[in-house]
Amino acid sequence: MFLNLYRLKIPYKVKRLYFSNSSTPAEILSKNLTRVNNIRFYNSSKLVWVEIPDVDFSIKPYQAKNYLLDKFEVIDESQDPILFVKTLYNYVKKQFIDEGYYFKRRSIFISNEDKFCLNTNKDINAHVSYKIKLYKLNGKYYFSILPRFTFLSKDPALYSRIKSAYLLNIKTGKTFLYVSGEDEKIKIKVDDEIVTVKNNDIYYFNFSSTEAKELGFSKELPQIYKNLNMIYSNMEKKLSFLNNVMEVDIPYKILQKDIKKPKITYIFKNGISENKKDIFKFSFYKPPKKLNIAFLFSSKKQVKSCILC
Repeated sequence: MFLNLYRLKIPYKVKRLYFSNSSTPAEILSKNLTRVNNIRFYNSSKLVWVEIPDVDFSIKPYQAKNYLLDKFEVIDESQDPILFVKTLYNYVKKQFIDEGYYFKRRSIFISNEDKFCLNTNKDINAHVSYKIKLYKLNGKYYFSILPRFTFLSKDPALYSRIKSAYLLNIKTGKTFLYVSGEDEKIKIKVDDEIVTVKNNDIYYFNFSSTEAKELGFSKELPQIYKNLNMIYSNMEKKLSFLNNVMEVDIPYKILQKDIKKPKITYIFKNGISENKKDIFKFSFYKPPKKLNIAFLFSSKKQVKSCILC
């Protein structure tokens, strides 16, 4: 048996690299490096630093190497496991974004290439997405990768012919309650305040499965989710860019001897058994008093059919 768990194949260490540029304030330098490299750079009053796993890291732009200091730190996972886990998530997020994926909170990554419009509603696209999660099993780290679908408006929210209750910011991964989209301005609700967004093009309507019925694509969902097996089979090729961090080509194998089935014991009136069908052999306990059972019917017709039975 195989599980969609993929072993981490890099050292369990975090590298902290430091940068400094006397002609640029540290705050501005950190923001610029964060934007270009798709990973967060931190700053103090004079220094900028980034935390990455123990991998080869090519910083952009090339000139930024001139700001790299000889000073650096290596932190072992045993010293700070929380930092190690946070750094792994941030680095994997960077890799997905580098490949053109949209980010959604809770480590969901949405492909902008593997998508198709719905047959029942051409204004909605089903995007192949992956949810990742880190586990530690027997002292080793594994990433789970769970394929799924995310339903977004075909066009940015301002130009979409169909609307939803929520908008997804494809840059930050945050979702917001949609208020209005008039006069070329999108308004959202943030912490009980109505805010006008600065960049309309990064907001898309995000449709939930609960909205599927009212929008007319609920009956199409079973057919869509039949494609998950094909996505699993193509995952090694599609996510090959993760191979420098995890073994995407080798899923976690469970030996038959390691599979433990839960043991359930049933206690009857006149005996004990692991087979629930033995209730007729050992009899059952009678409740101390009568039980009142309520039946709920959706119509009078259903009541009549039960009485006739």
